Amino acid sequence: MIYRLFLVILISATILLSCDRPPTSERTSEETKDLATFERTEVFTLIGHTGEIFSVAFSPDGKYIVSGSSDKTLKLWDVRTGKEIRTFWGHTFIVSSVAFSPDGKYIVSGSGDKTIKLWDIETGKEIRTFEGHKDEVSSVAFSPDGEYIVSGSGDNTLKLWDVKK
Repeated sequence: MIYRLFLVILISATILLSCDRPPTSERTSEETKDLATFERTEVFTLIGHTGEIFSVAFSPDGKYIVSGSSDKTLKLWDVRTGKEIRTFWGHTFIVSSVAFSPDGKYIVSGSGDKTIKLWDIETGKEIRTFEGHKDEVSSVAFSPDGEYIVSGSGDNTLKLWDVKK
């Protein structure tokens, strides 16, 4: 499972960093050679969780990664340095899904404890807990305007939550 996390991070970093490059047809042979070398080069190995990692996401600006783990925590990472910035504590079971808000100020997490939590990135504090699922929360996402969170659960339901209420 850890291998999958590294693969996802590597692929995402490759996509993120290759966005500044010209299309393949416009690249010089040196640029093509450099890109080919980069695509096979690991950028970072992010170590800090003590359990299997189930979910990762890039912040909208590409500066951060958040990860959710069976160790019941979320971790915020600096993409530039690979360093852990902070750990978010509060779930009582596996953190199965994580996502950034569109403005990059908040993180939402879903857990096997049947809850969804909204976190402030700057302070690391839990802002709100959403409860209502009857089984583990396996997936979470923000709406494009950041006004809503949607969650999917093992109880075979999707729930739409108003972030501000």
